[in-house]
Amino acid sequence: VESVRGEPRISREDGRVIDDDLLAEFLPVEGTREHSEDEVFGSKFPRRVGDSWAIVSDLFAEEIEAAIPHTKIDPKDVAGTVRLTDTADVEGVKCLLMEARCEVAKLGSSDGRHEFTGTLTASEDVALPLDASQPPASDRQSMRYTMKRSARLRDGEEEEEITLTFSRVI
Repeated sequence: VESVRGEPRISREDGRVIDDDLLAEFLPVEGTREHSEDEVFGSKFPRRVGDSWAIVSDLFAEEIEAAIPHTKIDPKDVAGTVRLTDTADVEGVKCLLMEARCEVAKLGSSDGRHEFTGTLTASEDVALPLDASQPPASDRQSMRYTMKRSARLRDGEEEEEITLTFSRVI
């Protein structure tokens, strides 16, 4: 990822710029939440520092399907854990420090012209205030989405493998 005239430009390892239409198909869209983070990543009962628990795989699959158009994920292909790593004061706010790690072993997508298969790995490290009405004090997210695109062309078939890696800190 680089910036050109203030606009992000995403290019491939070979230097070719990734087509904006293709990129728009597969970058997660902000604000398309189907479930709260607590529903997907929360625990049904109180936890202690060091405890870990499984994410709710079917809800995580629904979240990714809502964020990436035309995508289908079998919840059996989703694995993930959340861990309460510590407590800390973050800029004067008492917080729970948590980490979530998720993997989708197989996902598929079709836009009618292209068939896509791939994998997804996501991680998040977040400081959640003890006062649940407050927003996270810090949030670091990253996602790696590897996909293989197949397209039917008039004179044959084309295949291409693309890996997108996203990272954001709030």
